[in-house]
Order: sequence, then C-alpha cells, then structure tokens
Amino acid sequence: MKKITIDSLDRIGSGNNIVEDLLDQQVREIETILGEDYRGMGNKILSMFIQGGNRLQLSEEKIASELYAKKGISRMMVQRILEQMASANLLRKTPGGKYELSNNLLAQRAYQKVEAENRVLRTMRSTIRDRMARKEFLDEHYLNYITSSLDLLELPAEEAEFVRESRDQILRRKRRRGFLLTLFITAIMAMALLAGIQTCETRRKSIELAEKNEELKGSRDSLSQAVESERFLNKEAQENLRFAIAEARRADSLSLLATANAKRAKAEAIRANENAKKAQTEKARAEREADDAIRSRESARRAEAEAVRSAENAGRLRIEAEKAEANALLARQRAIVFSNAVVALNAALKSQELDDARLQALVARQAYNIVSASPELGLTRHPYIYNALYYAVKDVDPAIRFRAKTHGGSVRDIVFQPNGRRFFTTGSDGRVVQWDIDEWNALGVPAHRSSELPFDGDAVHNTLALSPNGDRLLVGGELGRLQVYNFGNKMIKHFDWPKEKGTEEIFAASFLNNTGALVGMGRTHAYYLRDENAPMREIAKINSGVSTFLETGQGVVPLSAQFAYRDNLTEFSIEGLINGRMLRQDRGTRQITAQSNYGALTALVAEQLDGTGLLAFGFQHGQIVLGRMDDVATLEINNLVALFKQNQSPIVDLAFSPNGRYLAAASLDGRATLWDLKISESDPTYQPLLLEDHEGWATSLCFSPDDRFLLVGTKNGEVAFWNLDPRVYAEHLCTQLRLRYLSPRYDEMETNEWRRFFGTDIKQQKVCGGN
Repeated sequence: MKKITIDSLDRIGSGNNIVEDLLDQQVREIETILGEDYRGMGNKILSMFIQGGNRLQLSEEKIASELYAKKGISRMMVQRILEQMASANLLRKTPGGKYELSNNLLAQRAYQKVEAENRVLRTMRSTIRDRMARKEFLDEHYLNYITSSLDLLELPAEEAEFVRESRDQILRRKRRRGFLLTLFITAIMAMALLAGIQTCETRRKSIELAEKNEELKGSRDSLSQAVESERFLNKEAQENLRFAIAEARRADSLSLLATANAKRAKAEAIRANENAKKAQTEKARAEREADDAIRSRESARRAEAEAVRSAENAGRLRIEAEKAEANALLARQRAIVFSNAVVALNAALKSQELDDARLQALVARQAYNIVSASPELGLTRHPYIYNALYYAVKDVDPAIRFRAKTHGGSVRDIVFQPNGRRFFTTGSDGRVVQWDIDEWNALGVPAHRSSELPFDGDAVHNTLALSPNGDRLLVGGELGRLQVYNFGNKMIKHFDWPKEKGTEEIFAASFLNNTGALVGMGRTHAYYLRDENAPMREIAKINSGVSTFLETGQGVVPLSAQFAYRDNLTEFSIEGLINGRMLRQDRGTRQITAQSNYGALTALVAEQLDGTGLLAFGFQHGQIVLGRMDDVATLEINNLVALFKQNQSPIVDLAFSPNGRYLAAASLDGRATLWDLKISESDPTYQPLLLEDHEGWATSLCFSPDDRFLLVGTKNGEVAFWNLDPRVYAEHLCTQLRLRYLSPRYDEMETNEWRRFFGTDIKQQKVCGGN
C-alpha cells in the first residue's frame, strides 16, 4: 500500500494526475474495507472533511453517527476506515482528538475530485428529472451508465420509483424481443424440418424410380418370352372365353337377383321414410306436450305464489284483526278506567260534604286509590282528589296546624336558603322574620324557631333576596334605601338613593353576583350598585311596578314589563338591565286583544329552563299568560300562551318550582293555584290544583328547594304550609283510621255506603289494604 507523504507530494509537485491517482487508490481501499454494497462511499467519506475547498475537523463520534444515520455503517467499521486513512497519511489527528485532511494540497485535490463527481451526479439527477417531466423512460444505455452511481444520487422516492419503472420497462422490452426472437427461431426450425422431410421424400421417390427402371429393363428382356408364350396364351384365351361366357350368364342371373334386392331395398327405404315421418310427428307432439307441461308448471308456480300471497294477506288480516281486538280491549279497559276515574272524582267531591269524619276519610282515600292505580291519567293532583284528602285529614286529625302567624300585616315576600333548613318572611308590618326549621313535618307547620332580624321597620317591606352564596339578605320597600344584613358579622348596611332624590318605593330587589352588585326596581327607576363601594346609580325605566329577575349563565338580569290595549293589537314592552344599561324591546301582539282585556299587569316571574327564559305574567282580572324568551340579549318574547282563567281577582305573586315544572299563583280572591306546565298546555281538560284554605287574600308564595312544599303568605300575616304530594295525605288518613278505630274493619266501608259512592261496577275492598 502506498502512503501519501509530504515528500511524495514534493517530489511529484503539481502533478494533478498523480495526486488524483493516489486519492483514487485510497478511495478504493476504503470501499474494499466497506465491501461491495458501499460502492461510491469513499468519495462521500472524503467529502465530509472538505467545505469549499477548505479542511474540516471532525470528531470520531460525529463521523460515526453521521455514517450510521445515512448508510448504517457500524462504529467498528468507521474506526477501521479512519485508521486506514490515518495510516496512509490521508488524515491526521489534531491535538484535540479530531480528524482532518493531512494538508491543504490534498484538500484542494480532494475538493476538485468530489466536485467533479458531484457535477456528474447533478447532471444525472437533472437528466432523470428532465426525462421524468417529459414522461420519457430512461434507455438501457443510460441506465447502465448511472447504475453504479444510484446509491450516491440519493434520489427522492418519486425519482427512484421513475428509475425503477424505466428498468422495468427495459426488462419488458427485452422479454418481448426475446419472445419474438424465440418465435422467429421456432418458425425457421419448423421450415427447416419441413424441408428435410420433403428432401427425404424426394430421395425415396428417386430410389423408387430407379427400381422401376430396373423393372422396365427386365420387362424388355421378358418381352421376347412373352411373344413366345403368346401362342400358348391364345390357346388358353379360347378356353378362358368359353369360361367367361359361362361366367357372364351367371352374372346375368346375379344381376336379376340384385335388381330384386334393390326393389326390396327401395321398399324398405320407403317404409323407413314413413317411419321417420311418423317419428318426426311423434317428436313434434312430444315437444308440444313438453311445452304444455312447461306452461302447466308455470301456471302451477303462479298459483302457488298466489296461494302464498293469499296466505300472507290472511296472516296480515289476522294480525290486524288481533290488533283491532287488542285495541278494542284496550279501549274497553280505558273506558272502564275513565269511568272509574269519573266515579272517583265525584266521590271525592261528595266526601267534602260529609259530617262523618271516618266515612269522609274512607271515601277520600278510596277515590285516591282509584286514580293512583292509573297514573297515566295524571289525576292524583286533581283539585277534587287533593282537596278531599286535605279536608279529610283536617277532620280526622284536628290537632294538625297548617298555618302559623308571625306578622301583624300581610306577608309580602318569602325566600328560602338553598339547603331548605331556613327561610325568611317580610310584610307590611315592617318586620323581617327568620324561620329555622328543626324538622320538616310531612303535614302542617314544621317544628321551627322564629326570630326577628334588626332591619329598620318603620315602613312596609315589599321584597327579600339572598346573595348567591347565602351570606347576606337584601330588603327593599317604602324606605328610600336598600338594606343588606350580613349573617357573618350581624351588621346591616344601608344604601341610600342619590342625593336630592325623593323616596321611591321598591317593589323588587336582588343581588346580581357575590361581589356586592345589587339592584332595586321602583316604578320609574332602577337603583343600581356596581359594588358596595360604588355610588348608587339611578337609571330611568318604563313606568311599571311589576319587576322580576332572570338568572342566566351570564348573571342575573332585572326585568320590567308593561301592557297597553289598543283595539285589536296589544302593545307589549319589556326592559332588562344588562351590564348597567337598560335595554328595551317594544312589540305588538294579537294574541291578547282588547276584547279579552286582562287588565293591568300585576305580577311577573322568570326562570331559566333548558337554555330558554320562561316567563309568567299575572293580570288584574285573574288571567295568567306564559311566554318564552329565546335570547336574553334581545329580550324578544315569543309564543305567548294564556292559561284558562281560574282566579277571579288580581294575581299578586307568581313562582316557578325549582325544577321548572310547576307554576304557582297567589290571588286576592284567597286562592293559590298550582299548574303542572307539562300537562296544562296540551290537555284541554286539565284543571290546576286549588289551595284555598286561607283566611284572607293570598299575597305571596314560595316553593321549598326540594319542590315538596309550597308556602303561601296571606293578608292576615299567616304562612300556610302545603305538602304538594297527595300520597302523604292518603297515608296519614290510614294511620289515623288505624289509631282511632281499633276494629279490624277500620278501613272497610258498609256495602250500602260503598254503592252510594262507588256503585257496583267497582269491586268493594279494604281502603287501606288492612289485615
């Protein structure tokens, strides 16, 4: 192995060819170490140490990692290559442990060599791209030229695929040429074989011709013998003539016999033709019979399909008949259920007129049993059933108190804490009372403790509101200020109207968030406080004392509304305080006409339900109207629906249950009505629950957080407690009957009494299922 040294370079001077030969020799030795699979890698490795003709210093780690990443060359192989290049003085190791080319002259020659190869490679790549762009495959000559450099080209996948397709195309052409050449050679061989066969046949005929010539020569030799024997033959001919005459006579006889046989054959042929005609006729008849059989089979198949369809129709008819029978049975059963329900409602209504407490309780409980057995009718909260149970409990258990009096005037507002263990009431006597529940009774007034909170009480309080986290209580009314009680420090904070502003009565007030923002709604202005340290702002609003608050995902929105009647069109206005600004929506509706004139708007309540604002409006003449607000930002209300009129006096308060299913209304006719909104809008026969065992007007109401109870405030200062589940009253009746009437027949009615209230179609039974 020759080494590249400074002395050798000095001796050769600038002989580029000699330097390049030495470099080529070192590159070949590198490729010999790497093996046949790494042809061309010598120049690649050499190019790693050059940049723009200058030498680069590379660590063994960098060289090994780069060669492994690009070509999968192991570290051991890299070490061998570096040692070989160093031993040949092609590389030298720097004091820092890195490798570089031995001198600048080598670097320049190596750079020129690598650049020359790179130019060739670029030319190859350019040619491939050009052929690829023109969709012209590479020819075999060019492929042979670039094959040894393909690994060095590092073509993209698309160009490498084009090279493979070019090679495949050449292989296909070679195969086609091979096939045609094979076919041509086969044809030549076949023609040669045919010519050989013909040559053999000619040679055979020549031999036969020679043999004939030999025979002809023999014939001439024997001709003389033939002349000699002619005389002898003439004699034999005469003998033969006589014999031929005899044979001719015998031939005539045979001819006559043949003629007879021909006649018989002709007769047989005629009979055969006749038989063939008969066979043809039989064949035609057989074919006709086969066609008839096919038509018969098709007819049978159609008949079978018709029979199947008939069977299917019969099955459908049978199913429809069974369905009709089932529907008829269901209709009969529903008729019986409805009939029994009518009997139960009539019995419940009659029970309220009875003086016998036991009989009243039995009739009311049995009426409940009948309607509760058919829950699909939704009659367990029918006013006849509910009131029959309620008044029967009052008569059979007079010790139960259903009302508690705390205020000296009308109860104006009631508000619950979310846990249901405490609520607050306020009224026209200027007092605010805190009710702490020790135990909720199933019926009547719960066990409780009441105490008065220290609000200024020299005027009527109209409204109460709890902060969202329940730590403060807001009160508003006739005083020219809002008052906030803090349950933590037991202190009251006052928020007065702006200076030089007269006193305006507040009809509704609420916290807007937990940071101290609150608002009071008067008749002509809203009083808005952004936080506890901000000054009170006075914002003009429509002239209406009816306001409410809608809790949305973006916060609490105060609302005020007003109705005005104009012939066939009712003008409707609503305002909302959003982000400290009053937004107003005016529209007209023909759903409420001047002829129906419900009077002035007297009550308003709003609830967020399934992403929609549900509103209820109460009017002076006792009418209730429902509406929906799809978008709070626009305050647009759609689908105004009037519930049928149940109250005869102004609606003074409205409340939605926490689950949004029920609407309660308080009226100055002394009634509170409870509406099931899932039924009331779709069932024209629906009647709301009537709660009217009050002394005086119903002035306020509130649901408990669990929807079980409805609290109704009255004009005389009482709070009435109504359990909204009639099942509780029904079970209490049986408990009292069992305690008061110890006979085993405590829950049985006399036969004549049963027939009086429930007739003979309903089977007599124990009312409480007693044993």
